[in-house]
Amino acid sequence: MKTTAKKLLFLDDDEYRIKIFKEKMIGSGYEIYITKTVSETLAQLTHQSFDIVSLDHDLGGEQMVASHSETGYEVAKFIATMTDPPKAIIVHTFNPTGAYNMMSAMSHLKVLRIPFNPELLSVACRNL
Repeated sequence: MKTTAKKLLFLDDDEYRIKIFKEKMIGSGYEIYITKTVSETLAQLTHQSFDIVSLDHDLGGEQMVASHSETGYEVAKFIATMTDPPKAIIVHTFNPTGAYNMMSAMSHLKVLRIPFNPELLSVACRNL
């Protein structure tokens, strides 16, 4: 009997974070999808379902920015309106205000706040 791999969508624009996260998730049983922009992420969420979505807030090389249409906050607002949202969402940004805004937008869903730490993220994903 063939089992389908769980799907995990990881939004981040930092190549180092992407690389180390993928390395930590080897052998996890997850099919990993990487997106680097809001538009790429919304396209993925529109066309397929995911078990876990892990979101950064600050994109495009920006750091500690306010929530606007080109941040993970836009993705969080979209997820909040989905009829079939991911089973779990992880907010992995270091931006505390951005994280608060994202988590508030998705307060009715299962959301974890884990500032980017590849070890903690991989453990959390494996146990969700």
